[in-house]
Amino acid sequence: MTEPSEETPSNSSEAVTPNIPVPLLAWLRFRAVHRSVSVDRMVCNPRLRDGFLQILWRIDAGIGEETALWSLMTARKNKELRRFLAG
Repeated sequence: MTEPSEETPSNSSEAVTPNIPVPLLAWLRFRAVHRSVSVDRMVCNPRLRDGFLQILWRIDAGIGEETALWSLMTARKNKELRRFLAG
């Protein structure tokens, strides 16, 4: 029997939801606490961005800041965020 690694989520709430990119999942969790925050505002505000990154890195510490932020900005530009907010 093997010991769980530190990279394994400690509980089911930290498990990654299938079919949702990790940066988007982190943003949805962040937005649940900061309801009025848009992706643009979060990216431009260092304090908000740091809060987002803390959530992101709890889910997947291997994702870089630049990769995550560009992923969110691309999803916003392509109007892909709307379907997750509607449901």
